[in-house]
Amino acid sequence: MTDDQYYVPAVLAASRILAALAQPDADGLRQSELARTADLSRSTAHNMLHTLEHLGYVQRDHTTRLYRLGAALVPLGQAAAQTTRVAEVAGERIPTLAAEVGLSFALAQVTSFDEAVIIDRAYAPSGLHVGITLGDRYGPFDGAIGKCMLAALGAEDADQQIKQADLAQRTEATITRPKELAREVRLVRGRGWASSVKEFNENHAVAAGIWGQGGRMELILLALGFPAQLGPKQISSVGSLLRETADAITEACGGEPIDRVRHAPVTTGPSGVKGSKTA
Repeated sequence: MTDDQYYVPAVLAASRILAALAQPDADGLRQSELARTADLSRSTAHNMLHTLEHLGYVQRDHTTRLYRLGAALVPLGQAAAQTTRVAEVAGERIPTLAAEVGLSFALAQVTSFDEAVIIDRAYAPSGLHVGITLGDRYGPFDGAIGKCMLAALGAEDADQQIKQADLAQRTEATITRPKELAREVRLVRGRGWASSVKEFNENHAVAAGIWGQGGRMELILLALGFPAQLGPKQISSVGSLLRETADAITEACGGEPIDRVRHAPVTTGPSGVKGSKTA
């Protein structure tokens, strides 16, 4: 069974309409042309275009009756470009970090309040290293990345998420007591970086958030190592390095770093913890 069963036909049709209007040679298209592109009946296409026009995602020239992309898409495009820019800048820096520190480094993109996905990685040029799989997904209770996600929430929201969660014990070191995890998240919020010492698997990890415009955590910068590579003394220094690097990337990309003691609350919902291989 594939994920196709969860697709919403109307959303797919709307995306095909917007994609058609975005073509470089598309200097406006008629309703009939867009109906064929989206495989819609005339009445359905009319209703969908009327809705998109109301939302500002398309505009209609009432003289020529041609549809074009609307102004409401501009801020969405700018936000998407900003995220891409942050990922590019961060991606340029992790190979240097890996070479200098001798650890594995990765970038996780925060796709929602309860999910982050590995989108880039870099390894030290020599020696053994912890492997990282592109596309691995993390939830808010998955090691150092999860702690960063929780710390990015408002304090009350984070505490509520922790109280409602089923804290699975992955290793002997996993924090399974809600009050203890809440204290750890407060510590992360205050110092700006998180650590995981054999809490998710047998490896150690350190992570710090990278902030975009509007005070939203866009990416998480992650360092991974075997216990012999990333011991207690190294964790503190690597944490400070990640925080400094994340702040520099945030500033370079025009982001708005949040005071690490006072975060603005964000919308939360049921936790969706997904497995991963590395942190």
